[in-house]
Amino acid sequence: MTTPHIRRLENAIQPYAWGSRYALAQLQGREAPSEGPEAELWIGAHPKAPSQIVGEGQTLLELINAAPDRMLGPESRTRFGDTLPFLLKILAAQEPLSLQAHPSRAQARAGFHHEERARVPLSDPERSYKDDRHKPELICALGAFHALCGFRPIDETQELLGAWGLSALPAYERLKAKPRSRGLQSCCEALWQLEPSALGKATAKLVKAAQRCASDPKSPQQGFASDLLIVAQRYPGDVGLLFMPLLHHVVLAPGEALFLPAGCLHSYLHGVGVEIMANSDNVLRGGLTPKHIDVHQLLRTIRFEPTKLRKLVPDSMASQHDFEPDVEEFALSMAHCTGHEKHRHRPIGPEFLLVTEGDFSIEGQHEDPIRLRCGQSVFVPGLHGEYSFLGTGTIFIARLGTGQVAVSAREN
Repeated sequence: MTTPHIRRLENAIQPYAWGSRYALAQLQGREAPSEGPEAELWIGAHPKAPSQIVGEGQTLLELINAAPDRMLGPESRTRFGDTLPFLLKILAAQEPLSLQAHPSRAQARAGFHHEERARVPLSDPERSYKDDRHKPELICALGAFHALCGFRPIDETQELLGAWGLSALPAYERLKAKPRSRGLQSCCEALWQLEPSALGKATAKLVKAAQRCASDPKSPQQGFASDLLIVAQRYPGDVGLLFMPLLHHVVLAPGEALFLPAGCLHSYLHGVGVEIMANSDNVLRGGLTPKHIDVHQLLRTIRFEPTKLRKLVPDSMASQHDFEPDVEEFALSMAHCTGHEKHRHRPIGPEFLLVTEGDFSIEGQHEDPIRLRCGQSVFVPGLHGEYSFLGTGTIFIARLGTGQVAVSAREN
């Protein structure tokens, strides 16, 4: 049996309204600005937008379906069947994404089958579950990347609300309830239940407080206030604004990453990053969007617990950084290369290589090298065996996870 060869990919771009007209075009060396927003470059075999195999007239999904044993390999098939378990993206947010959370595996299965039995079309804009899989995800910043991620400690939230003169708002007063998790859930329920007039008054008061804070260079919340004002300009009067003080505000430096497990309420505000996730498109939205909001499902999904913000920070002394969150579906490695050393790798399952800076040559077994420029990618089949890459710049390797915490990227 011949070794399946490495394939160059052509990847679909999702034109979501929040996307940048510059980032992906500039990354790929195309003319900028693009004609319309370009939000996500999808690299994978998701049925919604599978990658095309260059020169073969078929998609990666079709290739895997025709030969899952060779394309995925025994390790991946034993754990995940005949489906590629992860999806890789480049995300380019010019405007904020929706306030959202992703379901657990059990919730995804139950929700998907419920909507299937109810014969809700997959194309229905009010459908919440597009598939029966969970969607943990990890984002690694390519530049400064601003996000909201997980609930702040209650004391920290109350201190912020007090400083901004907002602690007397009835919904926020519910944070005082015991236990703390119940107070958080009660607060969120009250925010989603606000009548339009009360919502308008509350968001107006929040924006005024943010304006004062943003103009104060001594305030430790100045950056958060500035981001809140940007979001308010795009979504005036939106209930999602009132959730922002409840959540950690984080700015990732290039190379830093965030892992978002199931049930983590979050929103990406602006920036460009490489994102890897389980191969799912399940998103439950709660604000900052014109799309369907499903409060009922969110209340069943969100983990109403304060969390410690954990950024994954690469070791500055290492040339390769491995982000291995506690999930089985995926892991992500980032290698900074100087062109002096050939990197060899033997995969245990299917992999993607994605160049985000510079030029690389990918060498497989008994095949011509493939040259990759910035923004280009290849698929390495699970049964391919050892390959190598050589180049100058930055390359990402998307691969199967181990379910163990990273050893070459520290938490901060």
